[in-house]
Order: sequence, then structure tokens, then C-alpha cells
Amino acid sequence: MISSLLATIIFLWHFALAELYKPANSIQCSHSAQCPQDWPCCSQYGECGAGPMCIIGCNPKFSFHEDSCTPMPGLIFPDNLYYMSSYSSESKKNNNPSVLNKIEKRDLNREYNFHSFERMNPTDDITINNVGLKMKQRRFINHVEYLMTSNDTEAEIMLQEYDFTYSGFTDIDNSTDEIILKMPKKSTGSLLSSARVMLYGKISINMRTARSRGVISAIVLMSATGDEIDFEFLGGDLFGVQTNYYSQGELVYSNMHHHHVFPDTSQNDHLYEIDWKRDHITWLIDGKEVRKLYKKDTWDPSLRNYKYPQTPMRLEVAIWPGGAETNALGTIAWAGGPIDWENSEDMRTTGYFHIDINAIQMIPFQNKFTNVFEECYNALDDDDKIIPDVAIRNTKAVYIYDGIQNKFANEGSLSINCNHITRIKGYSNSNLNSLGIDYNKIYRLNDIQSGERSLNEIARRDERINNRNINKKSSIVPNLINNELLKNNINTITSNSDSLYKCFNPIFIVSKLMEQYLSYIFFDWWH
Repeated sequence: MISSLLATIIFLWHFALAELYKPANSIQCSHSAQCPQDWPCCSQYGECGAGPMCIIGCNPKFSFHEDSCTPMPGLIFPDNLYYMSSYSSESKKNNNPSVLNKIEKRDLNREYNFHSFERMNPTDDITINNVGLKMKQRRFINHVEYLMTSNDTEAEIMLQEYDFTYSGFTDIDNSTDEIILKMPKKSTGSLLSSARVMLYGKISINMRTARSRGVISAIVLMSATGDEIDFEFLGGDLFGVQTNYYSQGELVYSNMHHHHVFPDTSQNDHLYEIDWKRDHITWLIDGKEVRKLYKKDTWDPSLRNYKYPQTPMRLEVAIWPGGAETNALGTIAWAGGPIDWENSEDMRTTGYFHIDINAIQMIPFQNKFTNVFEECYNALDDDDKIIPDVAIRNTKAVYIYDGIQNKFANEGSLSINCNHITRIKGYSNSNLNSLGIDYNKIYRLNDIQSGERSLNEIARRDERINNRNINKKSSIVPNLINNELLKNNINTITSNSDSLYKCFNPIFIVSKLMEQYLSYIFFDWWH
């Protein structure tokens, strides 16, 4: 009974968080409408919010202030992110290239070898049924938890331990160890994202796509300011894939190309790769190049800029309902038509559409900031350099946008900070509530090229921050939930069932009133 109640409480906790960091009525953000101070962070979907919406995917161009968004933890050369299921490592599928089976790490011309990060996998003889625990043991964390803490030590541990975030209906197949992104009936699907961003690099995903008309599977490199490179799969076209790219959120549909894939993408594993360099992008399927785009061909003379992805990007893998009846007619038509939520084969057999992922790799390339990252590394204490892999992350290097609100963002819009712990202290807060950046350690790209630092720019930023009013108005819902409270209450539940009635404040009251009915329903559904 305790486990069922705990499952109910955790479900209601996540539900409540969704209300805490979003306004009751959606507020849209764009180049013509920045977010208000109460909900200061603009998400990649053009919605204003706070808390988790201020981390990584937050668009500083359309937020209340560019510093509403947190600095972005950088995936820096020669570190990389990867996930390998037992299924992919054994190469059981006849169509599963073994390209990802060997992870190679490159050095920065140093006298040491890099070793793989230790995976937090469970022991072979134990079956873990709790989805959240299974995901965390594989370095995945729910996006509403990631870097949501007022404690620097806890945030630093998260930066070290987690490679990916997830949302929606995400699970792990106990028999194959594959990541499953699900989309149950009438839902909005699921999303997997890298916990760090990179400026140029290569991503590789080995997976099977979702099937059925109107269901979309996507592999995307996405920047906070709207740069994008992607593969998109229509569930009604299982022998094809679309490749596309966008610059700064401008939707130019003529950039899309269609490619044939064989055998079909739903029943067979294929390796999809995007090789993103400073001067060109290459899309590959099963190791074969299917498209190449050169930066020189994207020049816009009116803007006097290249409409080419050139800002730090994170990796996303998603399943979403392109054919949902709530979408625009043009989106539904592009997706192949309305989704059949009742009679589709997967709905009849499993109750959900799904993507099955058995390998992920994200490798950053060197860029113009590589020498700064080396300085970050050299500044570490000798004790912090004992394990090189961990040392790279110990630099806590972040990318920061500067002076870009409603402007075209590119490499020149970026700064690097060598020792910054990214975090948001509450679900009604933004980065403005926890500014702790040492601006004396910021290096701008033009300063790197000239060998000097822009002291005037630093002084202007310091003055702007000192004069800024960061006394954010109280949110509609009090911030009653944080990581520390959750941990304390879970510990109380597991160690002393008599204290249950004292836990979780209003959320516990709701869960108690609904316990007899909801615990069984939500426990079965959630797991």
C-alpha cells in the first residue's frame, strides 16, 4: 500500500510542478512579444514560464531579459555523451551498424588517455520497476528536476552524473535496455534531450521510428535561439525521411529534402547521424552520406549574415502528434493527416505509439573557444585533474549569450565562463534570482581573436546587473516544493509510515483524499 501511495504522490508532485512553472493561461513569446517579469523565460516552443523553462532550452532573445535564462553547460572537446543499450552493444539487428559499439575519446594533445565515464547501471540480477530510478541509473533525469536546486553541491553532482533529460512517457525495456519514448492516446508525446550543448560536433542515433499516420518521430539539433538541424519521420511514410535546417527560428520549408530509407524505419534499426562543422553540415544514414549543406551557400546579402546554424545546440529525440486535431491544418496535412487514436495497430496492441532507441552518441568538435576551455582545465587544482574525464566536467564551462535580445545570434554573440554552477533555486524563479557569474572571467570571441578582454563591456554588464531589479513578483502558487522538501518527505515515508499525514503539504492532502481510487490507477499507468 505504501508503494502505491508513494507512486500516487510522486505522480501528483510532477503534475503540480507543471502548474508551478507555467501560468494558468499560456503566454506566448516571440520577436514582437517578450515574456513578462512574472514568467520571464521563453521556451523553445514560444511559451513563457519559470523554473525548468529557464534551463538550456530557454531563448534569451524573447525572454524578459537575456539573463533570465541560465548559462548553458557546455559539452566540450574531448568529452562526449553516450548511451548504449545491451541490445545495441550485442549488435543483434542485421541492420544495426556497429559504428557506435566502440567509443573513442580524443585528447587535447596531452599526455594522458581518456576513459569512459562510469555508467550507473543496475546489477544484472536486479529488476528495477520504478521508471525514474531506472532512468537515473542510466544517467537520465526528469527535466523538472535537472539543476532545480538552491544548493551548489547538489547542482554540481547533477552536472557530473546526468547526460540526458526526459519528459513525457519515457521508459526502459527491461529485456533489451532500450529507451522507449511513448505517446499514449491523446497525449503530446515524449522528449529526450542532452543535458549539455555543443558548438559543432557529431550526433549518432540508432533507433526505430514510430508508425501510423500523423505520428512524427524526430532527431533534432536545436539551439536556444532557434538554429536547428534535423531528421523528421512521418509515421505514414516508413520508407522515407525528411532532412531540414533552420536559422534563428525562421521557417523556410524549401530547405527540406526527402530521402529514401530501406528497409522500413519502424521495424528495423537504422543509424542516423548529423555531422555539424563550422563550414558544412552532412546528414548520414547507415554510414552513407545523403545530404551536404555548405555554409557559403546560405549567405543572406540583406542581413549580411549566413543563415546557417552557428550557435550552441543540444540533441533532442522526440515523438509528437503532428496529426492532432488541435494543430493547424497545414501541420496536420504535412504530418499525413489526422491520427487514428482508436484503430491504429499500436494503439490496439500496446496502447501507445513509440520510438525505440538503442544507442546515442554526441561528440563535440574543437571550435574557436577550445583555447579558453584549455585555460579552464589548466586552472583546476591538481587533485581535480586525477581523472581526466571527470576533470573536463569539473571545469564547469558554460556558454553565455550577451546582448542578443531581438538580434541575430551567432558565434560572436557568445561568452565563456570557466567555473559556473548552473542552477535555478525554485520553480517560480529564473536565472535572475541566482546570478553568480564572475564576469571578470568571461572571454568574448572577439577578445580571444584580438588577445584582449573587453573591460568596458564587462563594466557595462556589471553596472547593468547591479542596477537591475530582480525582486520578482510572487507567483500565483507558493513555491512549496523543492528538491530538499521532496527528499525529506520521501525519506519520512520510507522510514516512518506514521508520518505520512505530515508530508507534502497540499499535494499530500490531495493524494490522501484520492488514495483509495487513484493509487491503483496511477501506479499501474505510471509504471
